[in-house]
This record gives sequence, structure tokens and C-alpha cells, in this order.
Amino acid sequence: FLVRRLRRRQRSSAMELVRRTEIAAEVYKAWYLTQLDVRNHNCGMFVAEAASKLTGKKYATGVTKKGTPKDKVEKFLARNEGAEKYLDTHFSRIAPLEALPCDIIQFPSPDEKLPSLGLALGNGEVAAFADPGNGEAPILVAARVLEDGLTAWRVG
Repeated sequence: FLVRRLRRRQRSSAMELVRRTEIAAEVYKAWYLTQLDVRNHNCGMFVAEAASKLTGKKYATGVTKKGTPKDKVEKFLARNEGAEKYLDTHFSRIAPLEALPCDIIQFPSPDEKLPSLGLALGNGEVAAFADPGNGEAPILVAARVLEDGLTAWRVG
């Protein structure tokens, strides 16, 4: 009896991991090489899309329609006491190394008012906006992240 129960649990865990991986890949593919634009394409919208697909719930980002001014996003974050506090109300914190596909990773941000959020893809890779180094706006790319000071949340 216990062996059957354990096998059933292992099968459901494997199926959930496959589902998470497929959703993360789908969202990453849709956003790949998108330029960062706080008004139309930002990291909050990116991770909220993945979280919504995984859980079936809608998550606010401060962007009410395309073209929402940056100051409205900043006010939304201020009302919610920052991205960390907002994410803490919806998700459980985890160690970044425990992140599964579709979990949210926060990086140190160059802008104190706006967070830098990424989406775990699996195997230590995270999709996040990065500076291409040519003076253009940051674009969404995937990279293996090995740095301290990260915060992570389990979605779902």
C-alpha cells in the first residue's frame, strides 16, 4: 500500500515538473529578445504571465493597460510596500537553489524603485532582462545565475 502511494506521488511530482517546464518554456519563447520597456514590457508582467498560467490566477503588476507610465508602476509598488512584500503575500519564499521552473527570482536592481525579477527555467537557468552592452534597452535572455543576494518565491 505505501509503495503504491509513494509511486503515485512520484508520478504526480514528475508530471507537475513537466507542466512547470512547459509553461516556463512557452512564456520564455513568447518574450525572448523582447526589449525592456517599463510601460509595455517589464519583468513584473513577464513573471506574472508565467505565474498566472501555472496557477490560473491573475496577479497585479501596476500596469493596467499598455503604455502605463513608469510612475504609476512605482506608485503600485509603493502601495504594496515593494515587490518583495507583494510577492510574499502571494507566494512562499524559498532558497534560490531550490527554484523549479516558473518560480520567481529577484536580483539586485540598479533602480531602487523598481525590482529586477526573473523566471526560473530549470537546471539553474533564469530568464531575465539583461543589458546587451551596446547602449540599447535591456532584452530578455536566459542565463545561468550564480550570484549571492538573490531572493526566490515558489509559485503554485
